[in-house]
Amino acid sequence: MMGIGTRAVCSPDSLRRQLISTTSDSARGQIAWTLAVYYEPEQTDSCLYYLYQSLGSMQRAGNTSGVARAMHRLGHMYLYVVKDEARAIHWITKAKAIATRHNDHRHLAACYQLLCVVAVHQRMQSLPELMNLALLHAQKTNDWEVRADVYGLCSEINILQQRYSQAKPYCLRTMHIYEQHDVDRWITIGLDYCKILQAQGQHKQALAVARRLAAAKSKLRQSRGFFIYSNDMAQLAIFLKQYDEAESYLLKGLSHEQKRVKPDTLHLLHYYRTLTELYLAQNDYKRAYGLSKTINQIQLWLQRVRQTRDAKIQVAELKAAVAIERKEKELATLETKQRQQRIYNLIVFSVSVLLLSFLIVLFHSRWRIERQRIQLMQLNQTKDKLFTILSHDLRSPVAGLKNFIALHDWGVLSKAEFNQSVQSLSDRLTQVSNLLESLLSWSVAQLGGLRAEPAVVSLSAIVAQEIRLLQTVADDKRIDLRSALPENLCAFADPNHLSIIIRNLLQNAVKFTRPGGSIAVAHKYHRHKICLIITDTGVGIPADTLTTLFTLSRKSVRFGTRNEPGLGIGLNFVKELVDANKAEIQVESSENEGTTFRLYLQRDYKYEPTEAETVGHTVESI
Repeated sequence: MMGIGTRAVCSPDSLRRQLISTTSDSARGQIAWTLAVYYEPEQTDSCLYYLYQSLGSMQRAGNTSGVARAMHRLGHMYLYVVKDEARAIHWITKAKAIATRHNDHRHLAACYQLLCVVAVHQRMQSLPELMNLALLHAQKTNDWEVRADVYGLCSEINILQQRYSQAKPYCLRTMHIYEQHDVDRWITIGLDYCKILQAQGQHKQALAVARRLAAAKSKLRQSRGFFIYSNDMAQLAIFLKQYDEAESYLLKGLSHEQKRVKPDTLHLLHYYRTLTELYLAQNDYKRAYGLSKTINQIQLWLQRVRQTRDAKIQVAELKAAVAIERKEKELATLETKQRQQRIYNLIVFSVSVLLLSFLIVLFHSRWRIERQRIQLMQLNQTKDKLFTILSHDLRSPVAGLKNFIALHDWGVLSKAEFNQSVQSLSDRLTQVSNLLESLLSWSVAQLGGLRAEPAVVSLSAIVAQEIRLLQTVADDKRIDLRSALPENLCAFADPNHLSIIIRNLLQNAVKFTRPGGSIAVAHKYHRHKICLIITDTGVGIPADTLTTLFTLSRKSVRFGTRNEPGLGIGLNFVKELVDANKAEIQVESSENEGTTFRLYLQRDYKYEPTEAETVGHTVESI
């Protein structure tokens, strides 16, 4: 597992000259990185030197991806080559932190891949979690090399733990990727697949895969160094039972490794393990047993190197970091769930508000419909009452007029009878006219056309005008009709409405006052209102009629002292006009003791009554 990166294309001398002549930090960092990759297989010190140079240049250039790449490669070198896992963890952790800040999934996957190797070496229980994180970030990148490396790692770890069924799908994924991009790595992972098949007892399938791998030997570029090439070719020869060829590759590899200034212990371990597999395949147990002692010694040395005090501290810190990261993810998941719950609660609340609003609107609509139904019923009842009144009170005058015309046409009336009938007919027509005028005004009010337009009006002038209109009728009945209002008495009301109110009240007073009686109009003050008082000495109003006096009812239909007819809507209309002008009306009456109406109107605030006007006028409460 060499990690992400490729071998240099240019010669190292040419790259070193470019490094000296280049002034751009970003370019210098890239050249130093290429030199580090070139020297990695053979010259560890040169590789580390150029990696540190690449890191410094990328830091000065502010190239975060380059910084994460250099740090990851340093961790890779200290883990696989130098065997200093403490420093390896240090650089891997730093690279992971930078990649996390910049959401660099490519280097995050690579860092978690190296941490998985550390977890295997240190037997950490967090290995499955680290593998899942490596897979998660690998799947978020489009880099085929990173994905293949992580899948290959998962396959290798599962093979090491003898979980072949779990290793198989990862191995197949890796083979599929490398077959399209890198034949050298395809053969390496193909050999792992052969091991899985053999472990599962599928020897024929393993042999078929090995032959397929051998057919591609001519395409090998040896891009991953002599160690991997020689070890892979030896393992392939063992699968094909070409034992002499396998031994030749292994011995050449051992000789090459031992001649190095600093032999790679891990390379030696792999060579000895493959030689042991070869001797066991040849049933040469003696030589295999001899090599096993060497393998055990190398493994113990590696374990001591990896289990240094610094490495233990770093591993403990790594475990703590993994635990913290796991808790942070759990907290992030919990926060996401809480956010979703808040959104759900908001949706539920909004739906509840909408439903409640709909219910309120529905209730209001039903209430309005019910109110309109009641109003329609009342209007229908009013219509029925109106037709009853009309049929009763207009039939008689119209029938009299019809009879008079018929008698006149027949010529049966004398001159004296004719004159007398004309006078009677005139009175009847006047009464019908008054009834129709009241009826039309009341009908307008019922149809919603009643609108008050208040203004400052002379109350005394309106009363005087209405008295003049009724004076003839009053004189005919010898009724004393008089007003005690001062000339400058004003009120705030609609002048037309006020005229109709006073006219109806005075007409009723004249109608129900016996001949020789009296009607008086006076006033009093009450805070900001004027109380207009109309008192008569008439027949009074029965107690049972007082309760329905201002409503449309047959009880309110009464005949005057001379059998004057009435519609019964006059006082009902008066009450509606009084309410429209924000005034008030009261009545006091007893049978045969007369009647008093009190009309409370808004005052004209510019008018202040004189002391003489207020004498004898006490203030009453409403």
